[in-house]
Amino acid sequence: MDPLLYVQEEFNNVKRALDESLRFDYGPGGQTGDYYEECHLRLILIQDELDRLRSGAMIGHTATIVGQLWDLAKRLALIERSHLGEFSWPFAEAIREIAMSLLSEDEGLDGKVKPIIHMIAEGTTYQISHETVMGPSQKRRLYTVAFPRQLKHHVLMHALFGHELGHATFYSNPQDLFAGAPPSKKIIEILQREGPFEHLAATLDWLMKEDAPPAIKARIEKAPDKLTKSYVDHWLVELVCDLFGLALFGPAFAAAHRTYLEPACRTPYEIETDKLSHPAYALRRQTLIGAMRSLGWLTPVTGITNRKVRAAEQAFIDYIGTDDISPWAATFSDEQLGEVFAVIRGHFDATATAMAKRPDADMLAALVDRLSQHLPPIREDIDKEGVSTTYAVRLEEQLYAGWTYWMGREQLDKTPLDFFELNQLCDLALLQQRAIDLSHGWRRL
Repeated sequence: MDPLLYVQEEFNNVKRALDESLRFDYGPGGQTGDYYEECHLRLILIQDELDRLRSGAMIGHTATIVGQLWDLAKRLALIERSHLGEFSWPFAEAIREIAMSLLSEDEGLDGKVKPIIHMIAEGTTYQISHETVMGPSQKRRLYTVAFPRQLKHHVLMHALFGHELGHATFYSNPQDLFAGAPPSKKIIEILQREGPFEHLAATLDWLMKEDAPPAIKARIEKAPDKLTKSYVDHWLVELVCDLFGLALFGPAFAAAHRTYLEPACRTPYEIETDKLSHPAYALRRQTLIGAMRSLGWLTPVTGITNRKVRAAEQAFIDYIGTDDISPWAATFSDEQLGEVFAVIRGHFDATATAMAKRPDADMLAALVDRLSQHLPPIREDIDKEGVSTTYAVRLEEQLYAGWTYWMGREQLDKTPLDFFELNQLCDLALLQQRAIDLSHGWRRL
């Protein structure tokens, strides 16, 4: 068969898949409309390339067009794997809003080009995948946010998306983290200015220090040449994305981070030298603790008069802010971490992205009290006449209250919620808060 004829057949197949897959709407607010329009535009441009190649007006190879068609077919398949019942759509909407501000791309005179964010339930880990290189047939970058199917209602764990948004933010251009956008470059320069990551020799010296864990020293001694600069650079990328997640979701990110990763580690000092991997859990944990300390997040907001909530919040802070990990793993100074957050804050200001903050004492008490009554953590006052007054509550404030309740549930509640029930209430709170925000005009549909 003539290669061009077969490529045309592939084109027709993808077009049929587009028409069939997007006959139905897979999200609130007509979200698949943007997805359809972008895919349809890409098909028009691919057909134009194919026509010009067939006529001889363009010199090229069918392989380029086939690659574009296959990529489009893969993205259409993702549409059919998205079902609102398989993840928390209120949290998905929150992720979408954050991503829209962080990931919009400046096209000069054309203004900002917003990405298209698609949600699916896929696999067992939190993931955000995206197109790193935009071809001639692509106008808006497509991002796919994958919720772990088994954690669909666990919004307290969904703060881990903050780490993945860090990856998406720093890699949404063709350049890598070490040569890309100014914010990422500034952060890396700060972390490499002093300490174990100043250069590869300094890292190796740190890994072999007298107080280094024996397992790590044994690993390095066994294959000292395997730890290359690319390995260490990859560790820094993961640490930066952890800090990014903390900046987006606050202490709730640190709680989800420990809860999710700690049970999966055979030892907190485990490192991989045979392939690119995450840094040792001990290093990640100590970095987050240092960052929270530099931000002043390791002191309760609750006053001493509210003893039960104060004790619950202190238990939460102890969970995220203390450990039995060797001080060897604390590699960055509070000054370095403070500077990193100043850079992140500047980037958030430039992109109209909200920096995480903790609730104040009154807000936290109100939200925790609601949970103790087995009600969603929104803030509502009802006067003697039965008139309700509702308040703006931020996502990370609700997550902070959820973790505070969890850590003090035995003292706060005669019939404590289990973790699943708690997460369901927090999920409902996100939905209710959207309605409250809409009714007050704080949010638009």
